Amino acid sequence: MSGNPNLSEKSNERDTKEASEVKKEIRLLEREIPEKLLETILEANQYVELQELERRLDSLIVRKRFDLQDSLSRQSKKTRAIRIFIRKTLENQAFQSHEEKNDIQISDLASLSVPSWTIHMEGRLIPGKEEEMKQLDEIPFTTFFKKIAFQIQRSEELYPESNYVEWNKLSNGTNLANELKLKRNGDQNVKINILLYPDEHPERYKLSSAFANLLAIKEGTRPTIVTALWQYIKFHRLQDMEEKRLINCDKGLRNLFETDRLYFPRIPELMNRFLEPVDPIVLSFELNVNEESDNPFEIFDVFVNADDPKQTQTRSFLANVMNQNEIKVLDEKISSFIEAIHYSKSKYDFMRQFSEDPVMFIHRWTESQSKDLEVILDGSETNFAEKKDSKYYQQPWIEESAIHYLNRLNSKKQQEILNASTRK
Repeated sequence: MSGNPNLSEKSNERDTKEASEVKKEIRLLEREIPEKLLETILEANQYVELQELERRLDSLIVRKRFDLQDSLSRQSKKTRAIRIFIRKTLENQAFQSHEEKNDIQISDLASLSVPSWTIHMEGRLIPGKEEEMKQLDEIPFTTFFKKIAFQIQRSEELYPESNYVEWNKLSNGTNLANELKLKRNGDQNVKINILLYPDEHPERYKLSSAFANLLAIKEGTRPTIVTALWQYIKFHRLQDMEEKRLINCDKGLRNLFETDRLYFPRIPELMNRFLEPVDPIVLSFELNVNEESDNPFEIFDVFVNADDPKQTQTRSFLANVMNQNEIKVLDEKISSFIEAIHYSKSKYDFMRQFSEDPVMFIHRWTESQSKDLEVILDGSETNFAEKKDSKYYQQPWIEESAIHYLNRLNSKKQQEILNASTRK
């Protein structure tokens, strides 16, 4: 029975990739300069001092990171008020033109400017009792939203430009801003809806009507919903007396989950079909293109359940600290340099010993090679007379045996490194 060659190739590729990743991790551990070179290379002592400083910094960073994560878990959310200002700028509208339509020649039609309008959306946090406006101005209002969508209510045929535009917050927060702009062509009044999707951690969900009626809550986070369901089960005494993880469904649960018994650990997965994203906050207004004003023509106050603004900055800081791609690249370079130093040291020792006493060095080297050969041959007896002849080491099988021997040494060295890293 023959195997699938494609599966075999994929398996080999996966094994090769895993092996290369393991080798890469092992290389990162080889960052120590040999002790014998510390006195020879003046810069080596500086490198050792830098390593010690790096270890202390790593320890400090890890401890501070745990402190920050602990502070994030302990702080509770609070309702924040955001004031949204919406203003407009108009270009080439009818009331802005000073030319008479009758004076326009046919040849000038191509040079006419297209009427357009621009919506400017700005936001500011309303300070609390112990907050200063200056500090809040430094926090972009888009920090509190994961998505902001603009809906322009007009014909798609007359205005081929997209009438639905989204702004989505990037995971690294690089596109946060205190102002969003939307420019479109047009010379007619138009109704616009702005949909605000709050960025909440953990995320809130809206319950389906049947699920909401059962638990008497309309929305909540996953832990809140599971807790409410558990309170319902306890109140109605639906937990099985013998097997505590089984729930005996009453009429309400039976109609909802369509089963007589539930395995409680599976409830978070089963309730997914009854959860929907919460409805966005909708800001509706009409854009009038027949007059222009520098003052905001619409002001909205929006309330969101959000973390302390400092928490958002803390999360961003922790994400940057955890992202150590640049450090990994530098570690790989250091590892390569250390390997080159080890190789140069071995080469230097070899040449130095050979120059001091060439004859004795050759005898010791051939004796060492003979012992290594016996190890390769599993201790089998060899003719010592043949060993002294150089032709003995020029046979075809010698090269293959040497490769096997070096591979064994390499595997042994890798195992020692892995054991050392495990002990740390």
